[in-house]
Amino acid sequence: MAHKEFQTAGKKPGLQVWRIEQMDLKPVPPELYGDFYVGDAYIVLFTTPAPSYNVHSWIGDEASKDECGAAAILTTQLDDHLRGAAVQFNEFQNLESVTFLGYFKSGIKYKQGGAASGFKHVVTNDTDIKRLL
Repeated sequence: MAHKEFQTAGKKPGLQVWRIEQMDLKPVPPELYGDFYVGDAYIVLFTTPAPSYNVHSWIGDEASKDECGAAAILTTQLDDHLRGAAVQFNEFQNLESVTFLGYFKSGIKYKQGGAASGFKHVVTNDTDIKRLL
C-alpha cells in the first residue's frame, strides 16, 4: 500500500519536498523549499509536464542512520508508486548535483538542527533525574 503522502505525488508539474520526521514523511511548505536542516533527510520530487519524474533523496551531514535508511526506503516506494518511471538521485550536503541545485532558484540554505529520530527516544546519562532513594 502506498504512503498517504504519495497520493498527490507527481500529479502536477513542479517541485514537491518532504522531510523525514519520526521515520515518516512530512510535507515541506513551498515557502520553505530550499531550506535543509543538516540533521535531517528529505525526499524531493520534480515532475515535468511530459510527465517525467526525478526523485532525489537529500541527506544532511548530521542525519542519523535511521533517517538515511528511511530516505532510501521511501524513495524506492515513491518510485514504485510512479510505476518505476522516476530517475533516482542521491544527494548529500555540500555535494548536491547541478540538477538538484537548479530546482531552487534562490539557492539552498543549510540550517542547524533537525527532527528527532524515530529510533532515539532514550536520554542517556541524564544527571538531572530526581531519585527516590
